[in-house]
Amino acid sequence: MATLAPTILIAGAPTLERYTEGILREGLQACGASVRLAIFGEEDPAPQHTTPLECLCDEELSALIQIHGSPEAEKHDRVLLAVARERLLTVSSPTALLLHRPDEIGQRFGKELSGWRFDAKARAAFVLLGTMFKGASFLSSTGLPVEVIPHGFFKTEEIFQESPIIIGAHTGWGEMRSLEHATRLLAEIFKRSDGLPIVGYLGGGPKRELALTKIEELLVAAGLGAFELVQASQLRLPLELANHPRIIVSHEGDLPPGLALTFNLQLYHLGGAVRRGESSGSLHRGVSIPVILEMNGAEILEDLRVIKVPYADPGNASSADWGAAADRVVSMVKSGQFKAQLAHNAGQAKKFSPFVVAERYLELFPRLA
Repeated sequence: MATLAPTILIAGAPTLERYTEGILREGLQACGASVRLAIFGEEDPAPQHTTPLECLCDEELSALIQIHGSPEAEKHDRVLLAVARERLLTVSSPTALLLHRPDEIGQRFGKELSGWRFDAKARAAFVLLGTMFKGASFLSSTGLPVEVIPHGFFKTEEIFQESPIIIGAHTGWGEMRSLEHATRLLAEIFKRSDGLPIVGYLGGGPKRELALTKIEELLVAAGLGAFELVQASQLRLPLELANHPRIIVSHEGDLPPGLALTFNLQLYHLGGAVRRGESSGSLHRGVSIPVILEMNGAEILEDLRVIKVPYADPGNASSADWGAAADRVVSMVKSGQFKAQLAHNAGQAKKFSPFVVAERYLELFPRLA
């Protein structure tokens, strides 16, 4: 039986750099593990970085190979899958294949993975960040076990945003989050706010998705009357409330220092359908109350308090009942229950730190060896 290699090599596409650095390397090094990185796309790699094709078949290294699943990472994912297969055929050291977006991976690489056939000698396992795709046929057909290890929370300043209450998202728009969905929900919340200290927030990119004229058109189409859009760069602190709906828009950076999201809108879709394979790096960047259609089961795994938006048709994310979701948000605000929910989620964020995630991998590798 192979012994656990003293060094862990983490490989992945450049789209996973934040997760690789902020969760995996941060946690593994905190646990005392030696870590080497193999991240594609680095023109001038730091000394601890290595070349994937040279090192992923190194017998002396345990490997944590990440497959992202995003369109931007498809080229890198394809190379990594080929090298991972070669490693499983030739190397006896343990290998964990972390699949970040199993729904998209199934669409892009499901046929290829379904052709894999391995037994226990492979000393490898798939790892998912949630439970939704644990029984996927393109994984079970390979003969490799499927493990579930939580996403984990990034180290962030703990801010409980209780006054004013900020509702929105700082994320990438277009591919799997619709600005139309977010503005429709915000509009319904403001229609019910009755003078509550609520401020909207829409931030991230790409910039074309967050054009002020586009946001204005969507809010008007959603039936919101008088409102104000404020560029984050022009925001004055302390944040003052207005007698009309106010939405902060940020094309760069994040919310100004000292502010955070109270309710984090992550309304995932995939090709217009309700998405069930996303664990959300955005939701793991701070303490908030997630507002979701579906995730990948990560909210259950990590026992997070969330607000789920009801929908009529899983094949159509636009079938969501935004009014009912707004009622749930406003009710939680009026009752003050959101404060207890924030406190609970803060406690869970500490329970699922990078250190705890790393411990799970360090428990997994010896079992595979």
